[in-house]
Amino acid sequence: MLTALNELGDIISLAESYEEKALMRMRSNKSFYCPQCMEPLIIKAGNIRVTHFSHKKNSMCTTSFSDPESEQHLKGKKDLQYFFSNKGLETHLEYYLKDLRQRPDLLVAYKTNKYAIEFQCSVISRKILTNRTSGYISEGIKTIWIYGGLPYHKRYGSIYELTDFHFSLAMVRNNIGLSILSYYPKNKTLYILGGIIPITTRKVYATLYSLKLKNLTLPFNIRSKPNNISSAIWLKEKYQWIANKVRFGTLQNDLFLKAVYTAGENPFLLPTICGIPTKHMENFYSHPCEWQFYIYQDCILKLKVGQKISLKYVNQRVRNRINHGNILIRTFPMQTNTNWETTVEQFFISLTELEYFLKIGEDLFELLKQIPVPKTQEKIAELEESMYEKWGYNTMDNSEYNQVDCLLFGKQDL
Repeated sequence: MLTALNELGDIISLAESYEEKALMRMRSNKSFYCPQCMEPLIIKAGNIRVTHFSHKKNSMCTTSFSDPESEQHLKGKKDLQYFFSNKGLETHLEYYLKDLRQRPDLLVAYKTNKYAIEFQCSVISRKILTNRTSGYISEGIKTIWIYGGLPYHKRYGSIYELTDFHFSLAMVRNNIGLSILSYYPKNKTLYILGGIIPITTRKVYATLYSLKLKNLTLPFNIRSKPNNISSAIWLKEKYQWIANKVRFGTLQNDLFLKAVYTAGENPFLLPTICGIPTKHMENFYSHPCEWQFYIYQDCILKLKVGQKISLKYVNQRVRNRINHGNILIRTFPMQTNTNWETTVEQFFISLTELEYFLKIGEDLFELLKQIPVPKTQEKIAELEESMYEKWGYNTMDNSEYNQVDCLLFGKQDL
């Protein structure tokens, strides 16, 4: 940690520059204490690591910081503290919130709002992340999580691979969609992976932006464009996912394959509506082929043209599949305005755009035509080409870039 209390109870910050002799005197003649547990701290200084305070060996402190902190974490906090302070904002490093027993890396005041900025370099559970975020919210403090490290693993083109921990730090931001912030102290660059469209459990289609910290202003301005994945990329990844399922899965450990084969279906010849891109797909950990196939089997297959179906009924069936482990959901600790029911609704909106259903009420849809079930690879290729072309997914969206205020302290926060 970079802050501690002295004998008088004053905050001492090692983010400030101290000469080596001054540090040696402080270490020899002064006493320092943890603001949370009040245990004594020691100063660790050297030529390699950032100078910092540390608990003594075998400390029982329950602080949110782990000892020892990584060099990246220490340096990143210093960089971000300098950035916000240099912009004239009231900025506190490791400010201890007694009522919450929490210490954000930075507490920043901007206009009428307070922001807890967490620079997270190590993997933590969703439960911890949720509890910390909820604590800040309960005190009227907005939270910004920044992943500490290099950008996310790139596969090819605009395809990236994210861990479940990366997803836990994501949130929808104004005009840029689902996005994750990261900062890499080594090159003093902030990265934004924006417009995230999940393709598989780990793969996403997204745009990576990089901004040098020294060039940033508030609010952060980037030239963004809406992401719209091409049908060619989507279908390539979809069938690669299916191929891996068939190759490595078994009927004993793969509930999806078991359900497909039990229904007498071929994984490569599923109805064309199974595995289509929809808004808010990220709310399901399961692949779109999986949860959409279960909706088709449980709710749509036996419908006749002219019959109606309610989202309430569909959600009940989906919830049953979730309870039995057939469908896995993904939660977003910082995203409270969407859930998997929103995704199911968006799926049916997509089916109305494809003219399979007509929305006739707030919760009610009428089947307009039967869903085709292809019998050959040639037929499914023909049906999908026609469907995606009609739907507008045949080409990439090459819209002009738009200048937007969409990130830290952007319009959504004002």
